[in-house]
Amino acid sequence: MLLFIRIAGIILPIYVMLKALTALQRHRLRQVSSGHIVRPLASFLYLR
Repeated sequence: MLLFIRIAGIILPIYVMLKALTALQRHRLRQVSSGHIVRPLASFLYLR
């Protein structure tokens, strides 16, 4: 049981990060396809 909890503690955060990154990419692709100008991700992170 402890092994299962440890494995879940590693796999679950990786899964959440991958879902967030793919959602961000899809959002940016939709903006580009609709004609909006998208700032690079680095400038977006530094300006906030």
